[in-house]
Order: sequence, then C-alpha cells, then structure tokens
Amino acid sequence: MNFIKKTWGWMFLLLAVGMFMFCYLGSPYWAVYSIKQALADRNQEVIDSYIDFDSLRTNLKNQLTNQVKMLE
Repeated sequence: MNFIKKTWGWMFLLLAVGMFMFCYLGSPYWAVYSIKQALADRNQEVIDSYIDFDSLRTNLKNQLTNQVKMLE
C-alpha cells in the first residue's frame, strides 16, 4: 500500500512539473499567435495590450540614432 501512495505522489509531481513546463514554454508561442490573429482581424485593442508602442518608438529612435552616429 505504501508503494502505491509513493507512485501516485511521484506521478502527480511529474504531471505538475510537466504542466508547468508546457505553460512556461508555450506562452511565447501563444502570445505570437494572439498578436497574429489580432493583426489579421485588425483589432487595435488586442495589439495595444501586447505592444507598448511609446516605449517601442523611443527605443527604436535611440537605436537608429546610434547606428547613424556610428556611420559618420
């Protein structure tokens, strides 16, 4: 009887770790899929919830400025 309790405990732990890893590794793919669907549906609210355009614009401007300075 003790063997069965240990087996079920290990099986539950393995299942819990497996579910955690599935969610952890799958979440970036789910985000990309959601953004792709929002772009296809032209749903601005969903896109805004995933992308911070003000921060993106600032960072892109800084990177382009640095690249132009390196070319001079």
